[in-house]
Amino acid sequence: QGQDYVEWYESLPYDKQMELLNDDIAVMKELAEMEEKQKTKEAAAYAAKPITLKVDGVVVKTDSPPVVEGGRTLVPVRALVEALGYTLSWDSTVQQVNIYEQFSQELRISMWSGSKRALVSTGIYYVETEVTLDVPAKVINGRTMVPARFIAETLGCTVSWDDATKTVSIVANKG
Repeated sequence: QGQDYVEWYESLPYDKQMELLNDDIAVMKELAEMEEKQKTKEAAAYAAKPITLKVDGVVVKTDSPPVVEGGRTLVPVRALVEALGYTLSWDSTVQQVNIYEQFSQELRISMWSGSKRALVSTGIYYVETEVTLDVPAKVINGRTMVPARFIAETLGCTVSWDDATKTVSIVANKG
């Protein structure tokens, strides 16, 4: 059957072959444009989908939505830290957030809004390690947003990202 088509096509005058070829090209361009529009539509729907934050399988309600910047998910610090059972303090004069274990205070993370610098202090003697973040903590709509993975992993948790559902899942490694 394919041979019949080739024979039929080759039997046509050259100008008719070119007309059919141009029609095929036009159809292919139209299909490519439709495919591109569909991809754009899907990308817009994906971008509009909110990011979900889960800790130990439970959705954490936040008063400000998580955002992605520089490939990193920033979440409201208070919601994340309290869901993990830690405490925080905020010094508005220097825009510094401190995260610590409420009772032992043997772990402390200090971050400054707008800075990629963070300090992690451990042990009863507060041995400090300076860490450079991929993206800084920042204040967005009056809420301090921090990189979820950095905070959670520093606090000993396991973090995963589900791109299909736009979900950050954190499992506290209690033990």
